[in-house]
Amino acid sequence: MNGVRRVMAAINRTRCDRIPRGEFVVDMDFIRDFARVFGGNDAGTAYPTGTSMAVEFYRRLGLDLVCIPAGDFINGDGDLESCTGVKRDQGLFIFSVVDGAFQSVMKRKGFADFCLSSAIQPERLGREIRLYSDEILPVIERVINKGAHGVIIADDIAYKQGTYVAPGFIAKYLLPCWRDQVLAAKRFKAPVFFHSDGNINAVLPYVVEAGFGGLQCLDPSSGMDMKTVKDVYGQCLCLMGNIDPALLSPDDVPGGGFPELARAVEELIRAMGREGGFIFGTSSGLYPGLSPEKVLFMYELADKSGRTS
Repeated sequence: MNGVRRVMAAINRTRCDRIPRGEFVVDMDFIRDFARVFGGNDAGTAYPTGTSMAVEFYRRLGLDLVCIPAGDFINGDGDLESCTGVKRDQGLFIFSVVDGAFQSVMKRKGFADFCLSSAIQPERLGREIRLYSDEILPVIERVINKGAHGVIIADDIAYKQGTYVAPGFIAKYLLPCWRDQVLAAKRFKAPVFFHSDGNINAVLPYVVEAGFGGLQCLDPSSGMDMKTVKDVYGQCLCLMGNIDPALLSPDDVPGGGFPELARAVEELIRAMGREGGFIFGTSSGLYPGLSPEKVLFMYELADKSGRTS
């Protein structure tokens, strides 16, 4: 069974040979760090360079999906491989990550101005978000036509304590935009996930109401408890992520073994089960500064613990 089938099984909440695995971001500098540490692949040959290095890294960790920024599709000419360097026949499920309207307008206006506008000029700010969201819809169509299997709307709406603006603002102005974005993907029968950092517990009902098929991040350091979210929303959302990247920071553990990381991996897999609806990975992705040894250990343990047969 390849990655495409495993991810689709998770989205459809059906059992397969093992829990699928993937990351929201894999920074090329981290892949280079990994290659420098291990010096080659598990067959003993040297790592290739460029895109081939990335694909070899995905294979070494047993990743089932890769997330590619929408700009890599939009700015390139031709098919998926010429735009991204990833071949569709490599068996990887390909998510295109599309920047959401909320975070894009916030970035353009500035954080303080955005939050102030949400309080004193909510209708005006809502119109700005709607206009940006309308620009996203053809992007969603284009990345799917270029070969993406699915779409992740990346819309950072929260911090560790809660959402940046009142949940009522999100319900009134952002939820209708989310609905349209989901419909744009579903017209092509493409699954669409939602991503946000921070604590989004208060607005999870709106994520479900919008029609998203999955949720990525679920940062435990921000109060996102995977088991609780699964118990309440597991029949609606495929959950992806949740391993705290702080557990992957370099340290000097005598004798190795990484017991805290091992405990987190095994507890997460035990809580989520092996019956579908879950994609294993970190909450934020893999970046320079993380320990290649710990990342490899984590994925090897996830492979062992996540098998269903």
